[in-house]
Amino acid sequence: MDTTFRSRLLQEPVLFDGGVGTEIRSRVSMYVCEEANLVNPDLILAIHCDYLRAGADVITTNTFCAQARYLGRLGLAASCAQFNLRGVGLAKEACASPAGENRNRWVAGSIGPGISLTESEFDQAMADYRNQAQTLTEAGADLLIIETCQSALQMRAALVGVSRAVADSQRDLPLVVTIGPTLGGSLPGELSVDLLVRAYQDHGLAAIGFSCGAGPSSMIKLLENARDRFDGPLVVLPSAGLPINTHTGLEYPIPATEFADQMGVIIERFSPSIIGGCCGTTPEYIRALSSVLSGTQSH
Repeated sequence: MDTTFRSRLLQEPVLFDGGVGTEIRSRVSMYVCEEANLVNPDLILAIHCDYLRAGADVITTNTFCAQARYLGRLGLAASCAQFNLRGVGLAKEACASPAGENRNRWVAGSIGPGISLTESEFDQAMADYRNQAQTLTEAGADLLIIETCQSALQMRAALVGVSRAVADSQRDLPLVVTIGPTLGGSLPGELSVDLLVRAYQDHGLAAIGFSCGAGPSSMIKLLENARDRFDGPLVVLPSAGLPINTHTGLEYPIPATEFADQMGVIIERFSPSIIGGCCGTTPEYIRALSSVLSGTQSH
């Protein structure tokens, strides 16, 4: 690639894609989204390409829940490696397709929080994160993102496991970490902005920030807190609000134009290096965000 991911973060914002799991479920009935990597790869490829055509610079793999501890509860632990391998393969295929032509594209290996854990389960959880990161790395991911951390213990297990996998690979693989705020806009458990900043310093992370939550505006106070303590690359990947149960399924209340307007305020105030969407954000949302970025960069 002409530009490395790390160097791009220092030049201008990088646009991630939107929700992968929610986009899958909006198109087909699927309980374990990662299974689609094997049973419906054309669907995953189509979703990735739609996000690329919308303007995304980074495609996240459909591997958010592809850890052995999580899949083991569903009788799918034996497929864990294949879910991760195929997840990277499909994302790379999309980036190499006509949808990904004419500019730098990156594949982010997605590592979700998995199931909750106790201190006695730390070593096993850490090993699972390490195994997932190793598979994603060997499959050719350009960076890794530990997404939507839910507890200090879980974040620590993921950081230790993933950092060891990256060190073993001997690749300069960028690592991004985000925390998922509570519905009220605070941080869950013992997680804090200070803890996130220390993780950035101790593990040489490429960027840190927040994902999911109740929409862009709900993150304002967190972002103010973060910018008081941190002037490095910041990540903002909100959901399209809190989902509402309807007779047709889950619906997200913040439309694409309003989401983009709220993100425009965040871009102006906090200068995040990575923006994009989480649950409920479709290619339409990423297209709207791309337009906001184009307007910001033209001034």
